[in-house]
Amino acid sequence: MAQNNLAALSFELGELADARAGWLAALPEAEAIGALPLSALILTNLGELALAEHKLDEARSRLENALEIIDAIADRGLESVCCRHLAALDKLNGNTPAARELAERALAVAQKAGLREHEAQAYMTLGDVLSVSLHDEELTETGALAPAAVAFGAAVEVLANLGNEAALAKALFVFGRYKAEMGEHADAKDMLRDALMMFSRLGLERRSSEVERLLASMN
Repeated sequence: MAQNNLAALSFELGELADARAGWLAALPEAEAIGALPLSALILTNLGELALAEHKLDEARSRLENALEIIDAIADRGLESVCCRHLAALDKLNGNTPAARELAERALAVAQKAGLREHEAQAYMTLGDVLSVSLHDEELTETGALAPAAVAFGAAVEVLANLGNEAALAKALFVFGRYKAEMGEHADAKDMLRDALMMFSRLGLERRSSEVERLLASMN
């Protein structure tokens, strides 16, 4: 568990080689003692890492192996996480219907279990999948909100109620970037400035730099 946590910290800091080494060291130890929940967690983490490295075949193998274990142990939180990563994988592979189905499964599982943090993250994944089609003429004519915007907005609302500032800042960044891509620059700038204020307050310099670059590109 300690190796897993250290690897997770390395991943968050962008030190992918260290994260991979840590998780690869932890996995056989967890398997050797029959720690199924921990094995599933590490496999899920390795799947997310492979996604970040664009090693898509490895990502699918890790995540599907994890989901097999998760289904057996009925860990609803981890099921939601694993389904989110599989949704992101299917989106990268151009299979939007499968990606949407997995994102909706992640959301339904989290909501049924009352896991609000996971619910918010599932909304973010669903928004990302739905944003594949940025412009919809019918929505433009009726003035209705795009489904992606609805999902992102729901995530922001949940995270604001939970008081998780780091997660809220990330959600605002993603939502703001989406708004910028939609050409809604005023809304985008408001969200991005809020995200920047939170990242700066939390001392997350790498995240702050990302937001600053995006804001600069809109001027």
